[in-house]
Amino acid sequence: MSRREILRRGASVGGMLLWVAPAVQSLKVPSAHALAASPLEACFTAKFEQDGSCSQVDGVGSERCGIVPLADGCGRGVTVAIVPGGEWTVTLPSGCRFVAGGSKCDGPEVPCEPARDNGDGTVTFVRCPKGDGSGFHDISNISLQFCCS
Repeated sequence: MSRREILRRGASVGGMLLWVAPAVQSLKVPSAHALAASPLEACFTAKFEQDGSCSQVDGVGSERCGIVPLADGCGRGVTVAIVPGGEWTVTLPSGCRFVAGGSKCDGPEVPCEPARDNGDGTVTFVRCPKGDGSGFHDISNISLQFCCS
């Protein structure tokens, strides 16, 4: 008996409304369409020095502030405002977002200081505090990862 026949018979027997939930017999989604893809992004890494020069992130351990090397981010429209003895501000190109980064500072055994995403396309890289609380180490270089759509 079909759903249509059940509803028709129910309506003729006292005007009752009968509802039968649809039965799912099978659901097969082709694997190529299983998940809707988000807009594609290309991700990059870059390392900027005190003189403003840019190089690909490489090295190991703390030298790259935890950033895993990806495609070279130099020449992708990133600008860096360097204040000697102060904070550095990175401006990302339109359509790009900050993922991770940190400041590597002068001084022995100085850990990286995490960067701060300002939410407006700029990222602030701060100086590293001295372990004894007597001030700050100057930034020697910064490393960052960013993605662009």
